[in-house]
Amino acid sequence: MGVASVHSQPSFCDRAAGHFPARSRAPARLGLALMAGALLALAGCAAALPSEAQIQAANPETLAAYETAIRARHAKKPSDADLTFLFVKALIRSGKAGEAEPLVLELLRRSPFDGRVMELSGEVYLAQQKRFRAVTAFSQAIQFQPELLSAYVHLARTQALLGDRDAALSSARAALKREPNYFAARLAEAEVLFQTGKLAESAQATAEALRIQPGDPEAELLQVRLAKAEGRLAYGRYLVERGLERRPQDAALLQQLLDLYYQQQDWEGVLSALRRIEQAGSLGPEEILIRVDLLRARGNLIEARALLAELVREQPNFAPALVSQARLLLAENATAEAVALLTKA
Repeated sequence: MGVASVHSQPSFCDRAAGHFPARSRAPARLGLALMAGALLALAGCAAALPSEAQIQAANPETLAAYETAIRARHAKKPSDADLTFLFVKALIRSGKAGEAEPLVLELLRRSPFDGRVMELSGEVYLAQQKRFRAVTAFSQAIQFQPELLSAYVHLARTQALLGDRDAALSSARAALKREPNYFAARLAEAEVLFQTGKLAESAQATAEALRIQPGDPEAELLQVRLAKAEGRLAYGRYLVERGLERRPQDAALLQQLLDLYYQQQDWEGVLSALRRIEQAGSLGPEEILIRVDLLRARGNLIEARALLAELVREQPNFAPALVSQARLLLAENATAEAVALLTKA
């Protein structure tokens, strides 16, 4: 079959669809406008479909438009291998790996020794948390196609998730041996080194990754995490603010900013960061729990208890909230109720 990359340079129609980085949170009205624009662009240009890179980078609204367009095309041409490959990629990003699995298995049936298809099957398994099957698939993809550098990176990241960091580092470095300037492998190496506590080596690999691909959000985020791990909180805040100048709605950076203020017990900074996160989207359970601590620090205990109780009702399996509520109960000498909550946590 030979699943070729049929989407080289994006056409006018590709660009017309537009996209935001995955971490950005577009305002609701703008998001709807983008989705509508993407649908019109893709519908109006029958020959144009998004590239793999566009699918990977698309924000949720644009991704939904891409998936709709590809699904419609695939329904008319289900035997088109390249189209099926692209459809599987979109389904993985959309969180529909279960739907993608039979499609990729059919591709494998038709081309059992195609490295890219084998790698794609690994991505489907990984999205379904079938990590051991994913390791097998990525390893086979490398055997079939040793120059397929992305498979080494997928393998490294899956091995790291399984806790086999030595193997993960070897896989990342195997790709770098073939291509020292391969960004994804250099970043994977930096991440694994960070996980193993080798902060100086991780910082060096991260700096090299940013030399290869300046301004990459994931590499810059790792820089922030490194600064925090080294106790350089002021430098970490500088890095976050610098990143937010370019990407003011970057959810991951805003969460790091919140955590940095929280670690320093800078409650005014915490309040400012929470407001920025709310403006960019909505607060998650972790951010709400920090707001509870902020209310406590300001002496608003009744409001803090009410917010915490609401969080526990809405997220009954969120262990940190249960622990926080148990502490409040212990302070009020409600030991039995606190123990019951801690048992659930």
